[in-house]
Amino acid sequence: MVTSESFSTRVTRLAGALTPNQLKAARYFRQNATMTLTSSTSLIASKVGVSTASVIRTAQSLGYAGFPELKQALADELSDTGTEPRKLIGRRVSARQAGRNSLMSVIEDSITTLEEATTTIDRTVWDEAVGALAGASETFTYGVEEAGHLAEIFAHHMRTFGFKAQANRHTGRSLAPFVTSLGADDCIVLFAPLRVFPEIKEIFAYAKDRSIRTILVTEIVDTSFANDDSLVLATPSTVLTDTENIMAPLVVAYSLAHDVANRSSSSSMDAYNEMVERRERL
Repeated sequence: MVTSESFSTRVTRLAGALTPNQLKAARYFRQNATMTLTSSTSLIASKVGVSTASVIRTAQSLGYAGFPELKQALADELSDTGTEPRKLIGRRVSARQAGRNSLMSVIEDSITTLEEATTTIDRTVWDEAVGALAGASETFTYGVEEAGHLAEIFAHHMRTFGFKAQANRHTGRSLAPFVTSLGADDCIVLFAPLRVFPEIKEIFAYAKDRSIRTILVTEIVDTSFANDDSLVLATPSTVLTDTENIMAPLVVAYSLAHDVANRSSSSSMDAYNEMVERRERL
């Protein structure tokens, strides 16, 4: 039995030997990694439309002793690949199914990821996040690299509806002046899809010292780096799929701003209409 082979490589290598039901289960494992790690065999069977025995046999056909061992292999690959962009790209290139082009892979996996997001994001936490943002004096949004674009998009939508918001993607010492201007009446939204940069940890530390509410948007399973009272909006894992890791967070950013606006719909619409009028003059 091969033990050093990664989960995704093994699925690609053995896909041709799986039965139709086993192939359905294997695809579910790959495209819904987060749910697979937290679900029972019976729940997965109901999601896929196969028997519980088929789920177990799929794990065994992939060379694992059972479903727990498959979960461990999946968790190991998520942990390893999720922190190394080079490995992530390499896996996506090597594991792509023959005859499946990039466009269709990205579209299909993105649809699956967004569907899974309806189950990974806790509705109660979402409502708390909306309330925290609606009541904040100012919102500070932050992200590094591509996550910085998410921060800018979210801040843009918040400003569109009349809320005071600023986005930042500075790193190192240049970040300090922006963070230290925040107070207890403000709210911080951090976008960290896959990686926890030192700046993210420093912002959490500052927020804890100043009792500033923080909201974290991430697909990282272990969020112990966040503050105890942080509101975590958990997005699905993308590291075993062809989905861009900012896809679900982008939808979160857009939807979150709109739900905040709905909390004060009258003033938000006034601000939006004023923005439209001024834009038309330009």
